Amino acid sequence: MNQQDLSLVFFGSRHALAIAAAIAESEDGRFTIPDVARAVSLPTSTIHALLKRLGTAQLVRRRKRETMPGTRIAVYERAEHPIWAFAIELHAEAQARAEGTFNPAWATEVLHD
Repeated sequence: MNQQDLSLVFFGSRHALAIAAAIAESEDGRFTIPDVARAVSLPTSTIHALLKRLGTAQLVRRRKRETMPGTRIAVYERAEHPIWAFAIELHAEAQARAEGTFNPAWATEVLHD
């Protein structure tokens, strides 16, 4: 199962995992659509569509009256929420799967250790 398949299973979108992980990795919680688009190699229209859904869920919001210096590029910020840590963990799992190094821990094995 590749990253896009995992994304579809957990988020209902083939690109949501990569986008959420990129947002989660922004150092101060602020980001722009072009920055995320570059990080995940997707068009800004794809990023914008998902941000609209994340905004509806109150997981991200546009910072009022804030743009990147010297531009009209809007700045967004993420809310404090466990979904961001989950996105980073799932993104790492997808990379491990791609590299063939993923080794799941099973509940029955954990209970018997």
